[in-house]
Amino acid sequence: MDIYREETLEHMGYLWTAWRSTLYLTYVRPCKTKGEALKNCPPFINVGDWTWLVNEKFSTEEFQRMSKRNMKNRAKTVMPHRSGSKPHRAIIYDMDEIVKTTQFDPSLSTMEVIDKCFGPQSHNRVFGYGGGIKRKQLSGPKSTYEKELEAKIQARDAKIQDNEEENRNLKRRLEAIESRLDMGNGCVQSSPVASPSTNSDHHEGILK
Repeated sequence: MDIYREETLEHMGYLWTAWRSTLYLTYVRPCKTKGEALKNCPPFINVGDWTWLVNEKFSTEEFQRMSKRNMKNRAKTVMPHRSGSKPHRAIIYDMDEIVKTTQFDPSLSTMEVIDKCFGPQSHNRVFGYGGGIKRKQLSGPKSTYEKELEAKIQARDAKIQDNEEENRNLKRRLEAIESRLDMGNGCVQSSPVASPSTNSDHHEGILK
């Protein structure tokens, strides 16, 4: 289990930061004074722990400065942020590093590019692929994982094309049926219909 120690501690730190941020937004920011924040203790937190958190964390100059800076930065954002806690600037920098590395040496495999740009990866997580992807799946000029992924994409695209062709055929058949129905309705409307008086006169002539 030691091989997962660093990743586990890093993930725990991320969860703690996210939970602490939720506490601040829900129970501290709505309060006008520090005294109100101390009284607005969440029901699932010990009063002593909450007092320490408000006094030693949320009320410090460093935290307040960082909070105001982040609020200003979010106000300047022109697009929704959907990439987690990593800022757009850092993501753009990472992408630039990948492009530079692949252009400098196109013969590098996917795993070699990732190692050069972001350092050695863990056993069950690779940058850009998420958890569950192992290094050996991305090793070699063209990894087994990439080949399997390409095969799945091709199969999906072929299925989409088949469905689109089937939809086009169904649409043509429906249009043909509607056209026949319209022609039938036109014939019925154009056919002369004998009036009741004419039929009555005809019968009276026969009887005479």
